[in-house]
Amino acid sequence: MTDSQLFKIGSSILLIVNVVLILFGCIYAIRAELMPYHIEFIGASTYDTIANNYPNVLILSQLMIMLVGFLFLSIGTVYTFIWYYSFRKGEKWAWLAILVSGALILIPLMYVILIVAGFGFPFPVGCVSLILWVVAMAFTAKEALGTE
Repeated sequence: MTDSQLFKIGSSILLIVNVVLILFGCIYAIRAELMPYHIEFIGASTYDTIANNYPNVLILSQLMIMLVGFLFLSIGTVYTFIWYYSFRKGEKWAWLAILVSGALILIPLMYVILIVAGFGFPFPVGCVSLILWVVAMAFTAKEALGTE
């Protein structure tokens, strides 16, 4: 396979990761409430105690979930714009921007998912997305870094 073919495949894979970020962002932003795996993590009785006795804490957690949703929606959208206008054209700055920001977002995200949800949902989606992101960056590195 040529470098150009690998770049096209990697670029397409990155677009898939961007779409996953946007979809998860939409789910969190629209739903704006703790997911079942969050409640399982803190415990149902603790959740009920908070909901019944400390409604402002529950409201705060819902707002934070919504904020996380909008952050993922924003990241996915910005990545898609960078992908469309620069990354798929092999511009070095776009590759570096997605490498650095993606590493700072996706790796800690997987750590948090593992602590909160274990190997249950959404771990498989996050893990596959991280692997796809790594593959996309590896497939596109030579062409992106070789271009000035």
